[in-house]
Amino acid sequence: MEATPEQLTALESRLGYAFAEPYLLQTALTHPSFRHEHPGMQTDNQRLEFLGDAVLGLLLAEQLFLERPNADEGALTVLRSRCANGTILAEIARELELDNLLRLGRGANSDGNRCRDSNLAAAIEAVLGAAWIDGGIEAARAIYARLFRDRAGVMQADDLWRDNPKGELQAHVQAAGPDLPVYTLIAAEGPDHARRYRVRVEAAGYSAVGEGTSKRDAEKAAARAWLAQQRQ
Repeated sequence: MEATPEQLTALESRLGYAFAEPYLLQTALTHPSFRHEHPGMQTDNQRLEFLGDAVLGLLLAEQLFLERPNADEGALTVLRSRCANGTILAEIARELELDNLLRLGRGANSDGNRCRDSNLAAAIEAVLGAAWIDGGIEAARAIYARLFRDRAGVMQADDLWRDNPKGELQAHVQAAGPDLPVYTLIAAEGPDHARRYRVRVEAAGYSAVGEGTSKRDAEKAAARAWLAQQRQ
């Protein structure tokens, strides 16, 4: 499937930017599987995805730096990562109906591949890369403002650390000094198929213990327990 000129024009309207070179937008929608089945085709969206990933990171970093003057480097880094994760990118791509416009090879042309988060995230990053090539940073800014600015602006502290208690604990401790939390495995019990791990975390003169089905999960549980006792 190849997007028609009318479909590309409609997509440009949703993006808030009209391409001077429409072939760049079509290339951003071209999955590698399509190029592999068309020997005369020279490129797909992988190089544009590479560029678009950097463009998105730059524009997110700029917005967060300007709008969050009290956030430290660690918080800004985690927040930028959360704003640009694959799930959010795929969600934006679906809103733009990119799943209906992707050029996929016959072997990959299925609803599953069209809806796959990784393919959609790659496509939206490639669109940003294509905009940069077509019209420079201002073109990329136009699309970023339409698709990302509001999402990044409303991300709250609770969202920042929702799935990252170890990161929250580390940021909390480093705000008072250079020391890092220390995690110690204190038990690993049960059969291999139902192992339980117990980990102690020590930080800033306090300690807490957590359990989980993996060492990583136990460390996260210990970090949550440490943070919970500080909030009491």
